[in-house]
Amino acid sequence: MIVSEPGGDQISEMTLAAGQSRQFQGRIGGYQAQSHPGNFNLSAQSMSDSLVITLPKTVVQAGEVFPITVTAREDAPSNRFDWGVLAQYQPVPGQGPQEQGIETSSKVAVTIILDRNGQ
Repeated sequence: MIVSEPGGDQISEMTLAAGQSRQFQGRIGGYQAQSHPGNFNLSAQSMSDSLVITLPKTVVQAGEVFPITVTAREDAPSNRFDWGVLAQYQPVPGQGPQEQGIETSSKVAVTIILDRNGQ
């Protein structure tokens, strides 16, 4: 799973001010739609209720780019948390690999600061 700035490089960490949201994009890497024609079911994961991960799309194909919104609640404490996205493969009967349990995931560390001036 690859998480990046829209049109940018892959990220592994970020900073977000309390009350701020940022847009990212995800993509299932390492699989091709031709070899894995089924769907990948997406779910967001956050270490804290102070950090909200929104996935407008929850089902994608291998290689498909999908939007991710990360929001730090207004009352979020200044701290470092992890968030990520988990993708679980659902095979198409009679097409491609039929094994269950194929998963891929991402993990990104976020440092929440208390205001947009870095304080």
